Amino acid sequence: MNEFVYKLTLDLNCTKTPPVICSGQFDKGRKFEFTITANGEPYDVTGCSAVLKGVRSNGSHFAVDCAISDSKIIKVLDDTTLSVRGMTAAKLVISDSAKSYSTQKFIID
Repeated sequence: MNEFVYKLTLDLNCTKTPPVICSGQFDKGRKFEFTITANGEPYDVTGCSAVLKGVRSNGSHFAVDCAISDSKIIKVLDDTTLSVRGMTAAKLVISDSAKSYSTQKFIID
């Protein structure tokens, strides 16, 4: 089966309408690749850690680690992330040894 990679650019300072990613309940193996910007300028995440945090449609929360490769944040979905049907509000939290930043929110539908 071919690999499907959903690519999304998220900004650390953006307050625009959240982008929507369409994905099915229990999608497993679907890969999200996030490019991070700050005020539209590239933000280097090399040496940082990243966590995908979200709230499912039933009100339950999740926080899962992401990988970082070539200054992009990668998350391969598993059963945990999309275990509940409906819209999930999510964001990335990026941390280094001194600070943590959240990206703009996005929706997984």
